[in-house]
Amino acid sequence: MDIAVRGGDLTGPRFPAGDSPPDIPRIHKYFSKGRGVTAARLAGAIASGRAVNHETLASSAHVGYDTAAKLVDYLGPLIRDRGENNPELKMTPEVVYRWCGEHARYILSWCRRNGYADIATRVMTTDREEGPAGPTVDPQDPG
Repeated sequence: MDIAVRGGDLTGPRFPAGDSPPDIPRIHKYFSKGRGVTAARLAGAIASGRAVNHETLASSAHVGYDTAAKLVDYLGPLIRDRGENNPELKMTPEVVYRWCGEHARYILSWCRRNGYADIATRVMTTDREEGPAGPTVDPQDPG
């Protein structure tokens, strides 16, 4: 509490200002070339909440079903190279969905800045609206 009152920092920054370790691949660099553009579209569709399976991912990212099914092939190398998944664990679609959620702010910003605003718009549902996974249910409404 005393630190907060004095306006001090609880901990120092992990990396110098405006810098991070040089050996960590940059998301923007990966997304900006080759298969990375498709990876960005897939990540954007997931981060926006539009995708819950391969079918909705394909539709939301404007890619074919086979491309959506190769989600791990598109984003797995980036996640692995950044050291953001335990190397002892298998890279799965669930790992990719989690990673996209953790990086949603950046992914959606990248999509908006690079011409994919249609993918980057978050899905917001209200009671009884249809969401990407089907109708939403109000837990307070007995039926």
